[in-house]
Amino acid sequence: MIQKILKFITENDMLKANDRVIVGVSGGADSVCLLFTLMEIRREIPLTLAAVHVEHGIRGEDAKEDARYVQRLCQEYDIPFRKYCYRVAEIARERKQSVEEAGRELRYQAFEEACREYHANKIAVAHHMDDDAETVLLNLFRGSGLKGLAGIPAVRGKIIRPLLCVTRQEIERYLWDRGITYRTDATNLTEEYVRNKVRLNILPYAEREINTKAVEHIVKAAGQIKEAEDFLESYAGERFKTCARIQEPKGQGPLTVSLDVSAMSGEKPVIRRLLLRRGTELLAGQMKDITARHIEMLDQLTLAGVGKEAHLPYGIIGRRGYDHIHLFRSMSCSVSGPEDAGPEDAGAAHSDRKDISRNRDRISAEFDYRVPGGVKVEPEEGGILELPGYRFLFKVRKCENSEAFPEKNYTKWFDYDKIKNGVRIRTRQTGDYMVVNSGGDHQKLKSYFIDRKIPRESRDNIPLLADADHIIWIIGYRISEWYKITKDTKRILEVQVEKEN
Repeated sequence: MIQKILKFITENDMLKANDRVIVGVSGGADSVCLLFTLMEIRREIPLTLAAVHVEHGIRGEDAKEDARYVQRLCQEYDIPFRKYCYRVAEIARERKQSVEEAGRELRYQAFEEACREYHANKIAVAHHMDDDAETVLLNLFRGSGLKGLAGIPAVRGKIIRPLLCVTRQEIERYLWDRGITYRTDATNLTEEYVRNKVRLNILPYAEREINTKAVEHIVKAAGQIKEAEDFLESYAGERFKTCARIQEPKGQGPLTVSLDVSAMSGEKPVIRRLLLRRGTELLAGQMKDITARHIEMLDQLTLAGVGKEAHLPYGIIGRRGYDHIHLFRSMSCSVSGPEDAGPEDAGAAHSDRKDISRNRDRISAEFDYRVPGGVKVEPEEGGILELPGYRFLFKVRKCENSEAFPEKNYTKWFDYDKIKNGVRIRTRQTGDYMVVNSGGDHQKLKSYFIDRKIPRESRDNIPLLADADHIIWIIGYRISEWYKITKDTKRILEVQVEKEN
């Protein structure tokens, strides 16, 4: 296996003599294998290694034992060891991120800090072939374009992944043959996270029932997609220089990327989409949550009338001009995720929402509301959020003592300071509940649906306003008693919803 990894390192130009490498070591099988293989490889390529362990402050004593294990391992083999501790759950709430997303950012933050401390020029992480296959499938299911289907890159900047050429089974066999122990993170064995469902169910089924080399074949296909994607990106990069004009903001105006429609129209659809993707990434700074479907919505603007718009995550707006498609970032509404629609009477919705502006003809990106996590909303930034079939208006303001709150089906008011985990628009998920009376009694969302005799086939389509597992509002039905306005309320979140015909 070492020769296989060494060949992969050489082919991808990962390491050179005298490189200084930070190795991310959680204590699990993958990262322990990475550390040991690099210790072996430095016999062939002179390397200086330092291990970094990140404690997330989530798993209590188990996590502390992981850290102690890695520290003992490093002491035994004379590897410099550095531990970083974060309260990931707390930081995730502050940043309004998922725990997984915040944890990943903090890990790489720690690696970068360690690079400065140890004057390292490389960061080695332990992704392997199974991780690559999982990523390809997840991106496929979520509607990714070519870049997402190309899998995990072997090298990205100073980050290297030497184990991408080996499977989890090969890693475990390597450790077993050498009598090397490792720690097991119990959270990797639960189906709470979507990635674990792919890891524990889908890939094993594919290998067992379809092809024993399913993982290898997925990764090989991803490599071929990457080759094609690299070629297309190179061509699109040259065309972007001639098709796009970047306009710096004037005063308080936004940065704008303008793409020449005439120049783009002569290109194949795949190139047009890559040009639009480049412009979008330039504005958003990342492409997380922006799927192939969003780029297709921008592409539709090439055939649309002047003034038509497409709305994407991160407040990115595409607007059709006379000769150009103008891409810019809205100053009013920040969204970071995919999502969609729900139930009830359109007439009632319209009567509640007559004050929402309709001064533009818009094309809204078709978010898939069944994607786990839904749409993350930043209510304090205000503004209108459009989803297929629905339009939302969010407003946060101070509570006035004399204020009255009439009963309306599609306009609701909530105690904003009681929302602890941020606001998301999504559909139901396991563990959802509401507070159903002033005594604080909980009712599972599933039980509520059963009591209301809502058909099973309709339940997955009902949009929810959620604070983690606590449902703030079953849109079109009822709100949680917990978030109701009281005499102690300081700030109000007002949400208006309009169901479009």
